[in-house]
Amino acid sequence: MNYETILNQKIQGIQPSGIRKFFDILEEMKDAISLGIGEPDFVTPWHIRDAGIYSLERGYTKYTSNAGMAELRREIASYLERRFQLRYDFASQIIVTVGGSEGIDLALRCMVDPGDEVIVPVPSFVCYGPLTSMAGGTPVYLQIIRYIKRGAVAGTIRDGDELPSRRVLSALLGINPNTVQKAFHLLEEEQLIESRTGAKSCMTLPEKTLAALRQELLSEELRNAARTLRQMGITKEDALRLLAQAWEEEET
Repeated sequence: MNYETILNQKIQGIQPSGIRKFFDILEEMKDAISLGIGEPDFVTPWHIRDAGIYSLERGYTKYTSNAGMAELRREIASYLERRFQLRYDFASQIIVTVGGSEGIDLALRCMVDPGDEVIVPVPSFVCYGPLTSMAGGTPVYLQIIRYIKRGAVAGTIRDGDELPSRRVLSALLGINPNTVQKAFHLLEEEQLIESRTGAKSCMTLPEKTLAALRQELLSEELRNAARTLRQMGITKEDALRLLAQAWEEEET
């Protein structure tokens, strides 16, 4: 069957996930360790499996409301408040989906209009970009901006350095030139680069700008680390102790 005559152009333009290709390869390899996706290394806890078996035995196999069972949504709201101090109305602010991909898909379809630009940080979940495109939006990746900022802080990119042209950079990274153009425009707005007509873009990195960049990246890393530790149930005191221990290990 010739799918090119059936599938629309938007779907045909979406590239398959590279991680999924690795899955197919790994299935044919023995004793291989997959590092391709966050697959848990433990089975589903027994009390959850037991509840599923019990539900099947009781005949709970019919369609629920579109938003999911009220009892389940109420318990989700209770968990979020108990675990993360977040309050949501189970009746109007919580919906149950079969997985994260479906939830992301629904959210993008509800919020994105055709032509909207959606900022997608990289690396990230592989579905963000394709689902944005399927919803009619245009994904804008931040890896170029993050790469340039980190290079500036690390000293590998210096004040006055010329950046590759938009066309060359898009070819090197394998992304659309419009994505590079957007990234350069955002960098210009932050006054990190200066572009001249008919010339390459140059970095503008006075010491005050570098100091602000260091603070920005450091704050971002610390917020991410703090969020992860809180989700793991680590107390502030234990987090500070772990930080001090890691600091000492790096010094030695």
